[in-house]
Amino acid sequence: IGHGGGDEGREDAFEWDGFAQMKELQQQNSTLLVQLDRLERENEQLQNERSALRPGTGSGSASLQQAQQSRIIELAKKNRNLTVTLEREKSKVAKLLSELRLVKKQGEAGRSGKKGADEGGKGNGSGNSKGGGGAGG
Repeated sequence: IGHGGGDEGREDAFEWDGFAQMKELQQQNSTLLVQLDRLERENEQLQNERSALRPGTGSGSASLQQAQQSRIIELAKKNRNLTVTLEREKSKVAKLLSELRLVKKQGEAGRSGKKGADEGGKGNGSGNSKGGGGAGG
């Protein structure tokens, strides 16, 4: 009787709710495994995209690098042409400034010489200079 009574005690102690809880945990585990699989695929796709964008890797990298190199060469040529044009324009400006200074010096020297000639002309009474003759002005 003691042995049978012990079995009955065990049956009463057994909880059927544990199966429901286990089934719920299995469903959660299954859902999490599906999410994990989806995230792993997404991660792999992103890594493939990242490696394709990196120079020197990926399937389209050779054509991408070639396009970049040709663009760099094109911009370098354009830069060189612009630099040559800029230097040419700077040279023109320097030449024109030099000519302007020379003309100013010649103009000042001409005025100084003319002023001296005008003063000398008034002294000898010749009225050939500008503004030197007439009403004494």
